[in-house]
Order: sequence, then structure tokens, then C-alpha cells
Amino acid sequence: MAEDPLAVPVMTESEDEFGHEIDLTPAPLAALTPQISTPQSQPQPEDQARAIDLSISVTKPEKRGDGMFSGFVVYTVTTKTTRPEFGANEVCVQHRFSEFVWLRDALSREHRHFIVPPTPPKHVTRNKFDEALMSERKDALNRFLQRIAQHPVLSHDKHFVAFATKSTEEFDVYRKQTQLPGSFLSDVGEAVGSFTRSKTVSSEHEAQFLLLAQRVESFTECAKAMIKFFLTYSASHVQTLRCVKDFAAAFDDFAVCDPEFQQSATTMRNALEKLRSIIAESMTGFETEFYRPLEDYGLYAGPLLDIIRWRDHIAGQAESISANLQKRQDEVDEERAAAPSAGIGKLFGKDPVVAQRERIERLDAEIHGLRGQLEELDDKHAITDRHVEAETLRFFNQLTKDLRQLFTTHSAREAKRYQAAAGVWTAALEQLDQALVDAKATTPS
Repeated sequence: MAEDPLAVPVMTESEDEFGHEIDLTPAPLAALTPQISTPQSQPQPEDQARAIDLSISVTKPEKRGDGMFSGFVVYTVTTKTTRPEFGANEVCVQHRFSEFVWLRDALSREHRHFIVPPTPPKHVTRNKFDEALMSERKDALNRFLQRIAQHPVLSHDKHFVAFATKSTEEFDVYRKQTQLPGSFLSDVGEAVGSFTRSKTVSSEHEAQFLLLAQRVESFTECAKAMIKFFLTYSASHVQTLRCVKDFAAAFDDFAVCDPEFQQSATTMRNALEKLRSIIAESMTGFETEFYRPLEDYGLYAGPLLDIIRWRDHIAGQAESISANLQKRQDEVDEERAAAPSAGIGKLFGKDPVVAQRERIERLDAEIHGLRGQLEELDDKHAITDRHVEAETLRFFNQLTKDLRQLFTTHSAREAKRYQAAAGVWTAALEQLDQALVDAKATTPS
């Protein structure tokens, strides 16, 4: 059996990537998804050392060139590391968005049983020089590279090292000279469909992977539903901002048309303006710290399904060769049981016994070759299974922790917003009460 070069100590569901115990009380998302049994063996490289020897960040989006078609945006990528393959403790380079996309494609082709983080989607309807879009992309690309840097295998990939260390001109030459493996879809072809459409599940092990695929599909649907809800939630707050603005303007008009209510109307206007500022600030934090990271996870559906499909492709190849091997085995058994016959060889005067022996030898040679292929595929299948199990376990563990952090941050922000709003209205109420007292004091008995 082939030795897995990436095999590492076991990581259980009660540990994080560094072997620390973590609380895995089921999160709301976990309650909505089917669960799979914990893999007995998990690749877990020495993440604790890796966590402190590499950091990477994306900053300073800059416009280059003029015009929508000839111009482009570059992002500064800064890497700090103690790893010798990077050539220096700190490296600073610049890359276009398309080069980030190339890196993601290269990693996906080279490491098909690993979950490669997604890059942010292209926005064909938005101006690529829009300040808001450049800022959103910078943050998303930053998360993309940081997740690669945190990965025990992808962070050592030669393409990632080249991306982090080569100048624009050097990286352009590197890309042109690099021959990547064929695309996933061209390699998989019909093998994926034939295996995944199989009506029977041969073992409990295969049933576990079908359950894993169901969990991924459930996660995808949950992520889509959550993103859709929060888009609606965001739109409702935008509408609230408009209404508060109009409401404040109405009190301005009220103050002008009726001087006796000027002080009270101004108090209300000021309170509404402060409230509008509180909501706007909260929504800015909501988008950058909650919605965008959540949107990233929504993009993971493709990478997750890719590694499952690749695993199914390997399993499908093994199934096909196994069926062919059984067919050849049946043929040689029938040949040995049959009476000697020269077959077509009788036209050339070949002895029937010799002709039968040659057919048996030919079939035995084919069987030997198929057994060798099947053994290699079984080894590859077992290694792929271990990586897919470990990758999905790592992903869902990280997802659980990240979502809890997002929900906690969002809850704290909302509590702060409502407390600030309550403070505004409390102060306004005090001013209105005082105005009422003052009015009574100046009113003749």
C-alpha cells in the first residue's frame, strides 16, 4: 500500500487545528444539517508552528491606466514569514484581481482533494474603479489569502510562494511558463455522473460520503437562505434611514410654520438625526464585519462539492476497473473449463491446446495488469478519502467557530445600537419635559 506523504496525527472533533480543546455545542446551522461520523484518522500537520511563521495581508487598491477596458486595479500583498522558501522575512508585491483568480485555479488543479478558498465573484455590472467595490474586493482577497496561509498544505504550494514573492513582471513570466494539470471537469467527465447516479451503496463507508454530500448541500441552502434574509434585512434598514431623514425634515417644516413648537420640533429633529447616524454606523459595520464574511462562506459551496466529486471520480474509476477485472476473471475461468479449441487459429493449423493456453496467458496478463491498476487506485482512493474527511471536518469546525464569532459580534453591535438609540430618546424626552415645564411657568394663570 502506498504511504500517504501527508498523513499526520489524529484530530478529533473536540480539538481545533492546533490540538486545543474547543466547545462544539451544536450551532443553529449544525442543527439543520445531517451529521457524519468522526473520521478515525485525520491529516493534521503541525499547525501551531505554522500559525506563527506566516502572515499575509492585502492592502492599498490602486488604479492603473485610463479607461474602463485598458485600466485596471492592483492590490498590495505583504507577506511576513520565517520560512526559507519565501526568500526574505518580509516581501511586498502587487497583483491584479485576475492574478488572484489564477492562483485559485492553480491551487484547485494541483490539490484536488483540498478545499481551496474561493475568490470574490466578478461584478460585471459595477464599475471596477468604484471605491466601494475596490474596498470590498480588498477585504475579500485579504480573507482569501489568509485562509490559504492558514492551510497546512496550500500555504507551502509553489504557486502560492511565487504569488507572494514575485514582482508583477516576474509573476507574468511565471504564469506563462507554468503548465497546470487539466481542468477538473475535463478529467472527471462522465465518470462522476455514472458513479454518483449509482443505485446501490456498496458499504457503510460509501454511505458516509453520501451523507457528507447531503451535509454540504444543506449547508449551501442554509447559506443562500441566510444571505438572502440579510440582504432583505439590509434593504429594510436603508429604507428606515430614508424614512428617518424625511421624518426629521418634517419636524424642520413644523418648526418654521409654528414658532410656538419650534423648540420641541427642533428637539425631535435633532434626535432623529442622531438616530439616523447611529443606524448608518451600525449598517456599515454590519456589511463589513458580518455580511461580507458570511457571503464568503456562501461561495464555498463550489469548492466543497468539487472535492466530493473528485473523490467520487476516483471511486468511479476503481469501480470500473473492478468490474472489468471481474469480467476478465470470468472469461479465464470459462476458458479453463472449456474443451481445447483453436478458434480462429485453426485456419493456420494451430494446435487447439496451444491456442487455448495462449488465450489463458493473454487473459492472465490482462488480469495481472488490472489488479495492479486497482491496487494503485485503492491506495489513491484511501488517501483521497482521508483528506476529504479531514478537509470537511476542518472546514465545518472552522465554520462553527467563525459563525459564532459573527453572531456574537452582530449581537453586540445591535445591543450597542439600541442602547445608543435609547440614550438619544431619553435625552430628547428630558428636553421635551423641560420645555413643557418652562411653558407652564411662562403661561399666565
